[in-house]
Amino acid sequence: MCEAERFGKVTNFELHHFSDASTTGYGQCSYLLLVSEDGQVNCSLFMSKARVVPRKSLTIPRLELSAAVVSVRHLISRLLRVELNFDNIVEWFWTDSNIVLGYIAKESSRFDIFVSNRVQQILDHTSPKQWKYIELINPADIASRGLPAEELSRNTIWFNRLHFLWGNESALPDQSIPKLDLEDPEVRRAKTLITQTDKCYSSILDRIEYFW
Repeated sequence: MCEAERFGKVTNFELHHFSDASTTGYGQCSYLLLVSEDGQVNCSLFMSKARVVPRKSLTIPRLELSAAVVSVRHLISRLLRVELNFDNIVEWFWTDSNIVLGYIAKESSRFDIFVSNRVQQILDHTSPKQWKYIELINPADIASRGLPAEELSRNTIWFNRLHFLWGNESALPDQSIPKLDLEDPEVRRAKTLITQTDKCYSSILDRIEYFW
């Protein structure tokens, strides 16, 4: 366990990773939440990463999925465990894209290559149960869209004012997994080939000879 100044002994460690994408960029931000033995809560921005969208045009769902991968690739829980000797870290991942949540809840083999590869990267390090939907206040919006330095310095949500976390809610109530639209362009279509013949074969060998 560790002890923060004027906070007491820390008993619970949580990391909350938020991701988002826009037409100009995508990124993520991670928050470290500490809970003391007497129930005090402290939550603050721990790190953030942002990237400019590639020149090759990508759909918003693909960009949202790429942002989710950034959260997973840079698992700062490893840093906390090694450098700060934090153990038993609980991690949650947040996105405002129901499409991404639908992808993560399904087998990666169901999708075309771009989505399949990224979903597999996510599933290699996390489970679908760790992924949550955030509807309104997603701090990663700032990472994906950018903000002038002066405005950023005054933005309390970005630094530490995620109220549902400060209320000591380790996660929002369990949410139903969104259904994946079968018409989604990323879903790999099953192909079926049917052949028909008007000839009658008396045995399997006769049928095989026909193909020779």
